[in-house]
Amino acid sequence: MKLRLISVPERWRVTAFLFFAGAFNYCDRSAFSAVMGPVRKDMGLTDVQLGTVSALFLWTYGMSAPFAGNLADRMSRGRIVVLSLALWSLFAALTGFANGLLALCFLQISVGVCESFFNPAAFALLADIHRPSILGRAMSVVSLGCQLGTIAGGASAGWIAEHYGWRMSFRALGAGGIALALCAPLFRIGGPTPAGASPPKPPAIDAIRYLIRVPSFHIILVKQLLAEIPTWIFFAWFPLYLLETFHMNPGRAGFDSAAILQVSVVFGAIAGGWISDVVARTGVGRRMLALAFCYLVSAPITLVFLEKPGFAVVAAAVAASSLLRGLAQANERPIMCEIVPRCFRATAFGLWSTCAAASGSIGIFLAGVLKRGFGLDTVFASSSALFLVTCVILFFGYKRFMPRDTARATAFDLKPPQGSREGGSGSVSSPAGRSR
Repeated sequence: MKLRLISVPERWRVTAFLFFAGAFNYCDRSAFSAVMGPVRKDMGLTDVQLGTVSALFLWTYGMSAPFAGNLADRMSRGRIVVLSLALWSLFAALTGFANGLLALCFLQISVGVCESFFNPAAFALLADIHRPSILGRAMSVVSLGCQLGTIAGGASAGWIAEHYGWRMSFRALGAGGIALALCAPLFRIGGPTPAGASPPKPPAIDAIRYLIRVPSFHIILVKQLLAEIPTWIFFAWFPLYLLETFHMNPGRAGFDSAAILQVSVVFGAIAGGWISDVVARTGVGRRMLALAFCYLVSAPITLVFLEKPGFAVVAAAVAASSLLRGLAQANERPIMCEIVPRCFRATAFGLWSTCAAASGSIGIFLAGVLKRGFGLDTVFASSSALFLVTCVILFFGYKRFMPRDTARATAFDLKPPQGSREGGSGSVSSPAGRSR
């Protein structure tokens, strides 16, 4: 039977492209961690210098994300996605030719800036082309690509480095991303936006004015700052915990850590989008209630570290917590699409990414400071307190703000204010200020 690609709905062809692009996005950002040993040996770098190179990516990514998001609210989101993919892949490939510390720093900064444009534009584009009733599933498809990219990036970069050298790892991943960017026309992305899917393009200041008056959005940002700290702590320090506590060799500690943390998140992402859409049909703001429930169930799980359990219990507890994290993440971006009008969503996603980067920096630093005095067992167990506080804040936001903020966003989308026009730069006066 002849396969007819044209029969695939355009919105799902775009989603498929974003799935693969998201995979390359996280492949490239996780590759450096996998080859830090060979890079240090080849270039004669110290641990501090390696840490600086890694941190530069995160800092640059976080600082660039709000600007990147706002640009995606005022330009073609599809074209930004494709250009971002091509540029970060180019700089990733050039990393394979770096000849010193300064070159590595410059290239990691460049990768961080270019990658910061992908998430805001990609997820705002998904919200443009998919119905709200299936938005959770569509976004989970792309999130799944990102999670698989994290696993594949570390594994493939490590394998290529072992057999062909660390430089070939970056060259191969970069070439793959560039090839995908060249295939964008096959997926109908980067061209004209589908009819009816292009939101108004107001000035940047109007996005800030509107978001300041959305308490539910502030709740989501606080959630991101609090609940993502444990995520980054486990991601950065769990391999060392397995090595020191269970006397594993570095190879097995790295493999077991990735398997326990990431595989569970993958299953959570697969199921989470469907569950999120089902929950959303039961009432306004129910996705936030589901998000709060995930953190409520997560709260007591990591307390098992206080008992210094065996490996089997540790693996089960971390896997369960990671599964719930995957289920929770499937609700986060759809929530923002409910409370933020279409023309401001990429800016909102950019600010959300900045908070994620900030929490990552805070989490990794705090764990390093507290490890010596309290041990990683206590550091991991303290995640329970952060999850519980996050749950309370989310439940308060659901009861107090979600219905009003959702109604404001819906009214804004249904009746754009006068002065806002397609592709224009006229001032926008948000109806939020006229809502009770």
